[in-house]
Amino acid sequence: MNNRLTLDLSSGTTESGNPLLQTFDGSGRNPRPTQVKALDWIHTNIDKHNAPLVIEAGVGCGKTALLRAAQLHYGGSIATSQNTLVSQYKSDYPNLNVIIGMQHYRCHEYLTRCGYASQRYRCRGGVDGRCEMRNVRDRFSQGVPTLFNTMSLYVTRKRNGLPTDTTYVDEAHQLISVARQASTYSNKLYAADKTLLRKLNLSPALLRNSEINVCKFLTAKIEALEGKLKKERQPDKINGILDSIQNTEFTLECFENEPEKYVVNSTENSLLVTPIVTPRHFLKRIIADRGILTSATLLPHDVKEILGRTQYPYMDLGTSIPKENRRIVWTPSPFSHRASEIDIPALAKRIEDIYISNGRKNTLVHATYSLMYKLLPYFREPIIWHDETNKQDAIDRFIENGGLMIGAGMSEGLDLKGDLCRVQIITTLQFPNIMDPWVAKRKALLDGEEWMIGEVMKVLRQQVGRGTRGENDHCVNYVLDNRLSSVIQKARKMGMCPNHFFESIEGWNS
Repeated sequence: MNNRLTLDLSSGTTESGNPLLQTFDGSGRNPRPTQVKALDWIHTNIDKHNAPLVIEAGVGCGKTALLRAAQLHYGGSIATSQNTLVSQYKSDYPNLNVIIGMQHYRCHEYLTRCGYASQRYRCRGGVDGRCEMRNVRDRFSQGVPTLFNTMSLYVTRKRNGLPTDTTYVDEAHQLISVARQASTYSNKLYAADKTLLRKLNLSPALLRNSEINVCKFLTAKIEALEGKLKKERQPDKINGILDSIQNTEFTLECFENEPEKYVVNSTENSLLVTPIVTPRHFLKRIIADRGILTSATLLPHDVKEILGRTQYPYMDLGTSIPKENRRIVWTPSPFSHRASEIDIPALAKRIEDIYISNGRKNTLVHATYSLMYKLLPYFREPIIWHDETNKQDAIDRFIENGGLMIGAGMSEGLDLKGDLCRVQIITTLQFPNIMDPWVAKRKALLDGEEWMIGEVMKVLRQQVGRGTRGENDHCVNYVLDNRLSSVIQKARKMGMCPNHFFESIEGWNS
């Protein structure tokens, strides 16, 4: 069932009668025509429906400015799951009050990170008025409109017993993965854990089919971590223990409230407690009945998982970027792009041929970590690459020096405007790993096939958006995977391939 209430973008108040346009986002800039229409639609509908507005908007539509304009007029909080996007907000709106994790704030009294000072020295906000964490919290409590990362908003509302008021969620599609990651307990069972199980008269096998036993173990684990925290003195280890406590507490809270949404896998040496779908216990502290959800890739099954079966007002802003500036060139390889079947030397040659044929303009190659490591020995051109520990360093080198870069996990959070990136090469479509037990269980649900295709399309659409960042920007995107045809056909039938994306694809012959 599709719960969208697709409302006419042109309906609503006239431009002159819209208070959102009087100050816009407070930056002094004038809204673009697409933003004027969107703000008109927001003002007309935000108080008409018992559900948040859902806006799907491509790169270049100015989603950030739309949410800031709504916040300035209606109040409430902005939330995003990306710290890179938090940095963008802070850059665009220097006076915006921002609350993120304690580890991001500096303690001026004890000259260390806030999270460490609060535990090691029992610091509760400093004595000289320079405590950054205390100041931003005070401003929020005084009603100052605030930007949160998602988990900080959840924790703030939970600890202070605050109602879920007007909320604007940027990159809302990430709510699902953030909630699943935060409410998953996945750890090896070390000797101390096995000792803890014996004290509880439990074993790994007894955890598998008993909600009560899982709750007992997680509760005892939190107590053990808190005892370990009191004895620890090293800052990095303290922060690691704090993260473990928060993760275990959050998993326990969600599991106790919605055990039917979880799967428990335990062996003699490991325990995995993970939700199949997003716990509503988490979402009800983030999503209000009044607010806005935005994303460039907010697919119907994602919104259904976030909002349940509630009908919601929906608007597709499309994109303001001309299609000739965001070309997607499908050049399918003559060999399979399945992970175990790719012709690695031939793929490396295809990448270099495209790079050279485009005059060696700054080029970003999207791959998985596994594929990247296999390709590296076959490149003859100088190439920038990274491992799991130095991705930002590689990005900084690419931005500073240009050239050819291959990267994994580059589909979101990159703003490669202008000459920073003129060519992108998407080596392979990224399907969820069916060997992952969670993926297998998620795919087994009624909407499993829709979910699989949706995950592929989300990554692809986000990858394409890294290089064309505005109406006057341009980047050509080469897709080499010969499975694109079948994926696009399925996605179009499922309503996951918007017209503005499909019309950009060249080499399509069906």
